[in-house]
Amino acid sequence: MVVRDSAIEDLYLAFQRGIIDRRHFIRRLVALGVSASVMAELVPGLDVAEAAHGVPGPAWQGGKPGGTLRVSYSDPIGGMTNLDSSNGGPPFAAYWSVNQLFYRGLMFFGSGPTLTPLPDMAEDFPKISPDGLVYTYKLRKGIRFHHGRECTAEDFVWTWDRALIPSTGGWVAGYVGPIKGANNVVNGKTTHVSGFKALDRYTIQVTLTQPDAVLNSILALPPFYPMPREMVAKLGKNWRTHVIGTGPFKLQQVDTVNNQVIAVKNPHYYYPQLPYLNQIVIQMNVPDTLAFEKLTRGDLDMIGYGIPTGVYGQVVTNPKYKGMWENAPNLSTNYLAMNVKKAPFDNVKVRQAMNYAINKQRIARLQVATVNPGKTIYPPGMLGYDPTLKGYDYNPDKARQLLKEAGYPNGFSVEYAVITPPIDGVLKAPLIVSDLAAVGITARIRQYPSDTFNTLAAKASFMLYDWNYTVGVPDPSDIIGGQFTSDAAYNYVHFSDAEVDRLAAQGLAELNTAKRVAIYRQIERRLVDLAPMVFVSYLKTTTFHGKNVHNLLMNGITGAQFDRMWLS
Repeated sequence: MVVRDSAIEDLYLAFQRGIIDRRHFIRRLVALGVSASVMAELVPGLDVAEAAHGVPGPAWQGGKPGGTLRVSYSDPIGGMTNLDSSNGGPPFAAYWSVNQLFYRGLMFFGSGPTLTPLPDMAEDFPKISPDGLVYTYKLRKGIRFHHGRECTAEDFVWTWDRALIPSTGGWVAGYVGPIKGANNVVNGKTTHVSGFKALDRYTIQVTLTQPDAVLNSILALPPFYPMPREMVAKLGKNWRTHVIGTGPFKLQQVDTVNNQVIAVKNPHYYYPQLPYLNQIVIQMNVPDTLAFEKLTRGDLDMIGYGIPTGVYGQVVTNPKYKGMWENAPNLSTNYLAMNVKKAPFDNVKVRQAMNYAINKQRIARLQVATVNPGKTIYPPGMLGYDPTLKGYDYNPDKARQLLKEAGYPNGFSVEYAVITPPIDGVLKAPLIVSDLAAVGITARIRQYPSDTFNTLAAKASFMLYDWNYTVGVPDPSDIIGGQFTSDAAYNYVHFSDAEVDRLAAQGLAELNTAKRVAIYRQIERRLVDLAPMVFVSYLKTTTFHGKNVHNLLMNGITGAQFDRMWLS
């Protein structure tokens, strides 16, 4: 074979001589932007999946370099004045997309239907000890922070410790229980996690106290993206608006006067062909209607939160907008939560009646821009989601029958707490009140501001209330362990079931994916039967962009992946 590119030729010779192995050869070819057809000639037996593994996440090849992307969010600029991925970041819906401009981590959520974490700054998947308690990760060499210094294993360990120290104010404490020594840091007893070790400049070891099937996913979360310790110390409070990571873009400015954040291409990004864009200008505090006007007249390239609710129907039915929008599942579920320790919701038949009484299809039609009708515990796109599980249809007659069997033939009266503004964008409460009234239940709406609502919900002060749960890790263990085990941090409905607890522990420790799916589907079937909540709707993410924007790819957790977008 004749290879005409000198860089590829050097790699090919190194591969032929056994200096680098097949995996490293493929990774380097992908990083150089070599097409799949050329790779197929260079690497015997290469398949598409193997070729795509070099850059984790969706397809990226074939873009056009250059240009400035203009994207808007409706949130105030204040949300962008803390870009420290350990303890805050931008408004939550933009958190992933914006953080991944400036930072990257050991692992990265892939593009498959269940968002399996793939090696990113790690050379490969970790080596796991036979007992499942020790994970050893090798770092890719030569990856540099934006200020020029090479990123090493020590940077990861320091960042991971910092993310768990209480004074940092992070949000991942609930995910690290199985990591040896992590709870001692979370509880303020020490500042270093004994289970995190830098064995050498490029080797990290993580030790667990019990097997944890989602460790790779946990280490793909933004608070675990490495930071340069010396720059965090030097910049102090200014770090939040001058962050330095290893991501595809560098932060140039947080401009609070003009309500914008400017990011510029990182010329030393460790995937040399990416990013395509030279610059991204994030415009904040742009109302939906104004954003729509700006985009349609060419003064904006992308609306960060997708199609504005008020024009959703107009956009998706008008041929002129074809190719300008897409829908993607969002791993977030809206519930109607019930305090299962108090009458009448301590009766499972009452809870089942509530599920039959709510017309979820009607609610979804009202909120067509933001939700799909709910059915069961896991949203579509989640590992373990079972499309054959029926859940609860709208059946008011069945609801009345169950209420009668439960001893409430004439229904009952209950306060229904809702957050202001509503958690899912459109006030669905009147529809729920109407549905419940039709089966004899009188629900009295009471509105609470968000801070008060969250405080009272955590204290189990409500009998019936709107609730939303968005996963941090795209795995069913997050939903079950976060809400439905007896000791779950967000189990505000006081649900407790020994069988769910047993299966949840078993599922978290099981490393075989097929067996895990079977366990979590068993949990889901039991929870659907016990009905601790009404499964109202699944949120969805929409994109809306100009026809000049290409390869705008979304998924249910990481949002838009700007590193592989390009402009025509």
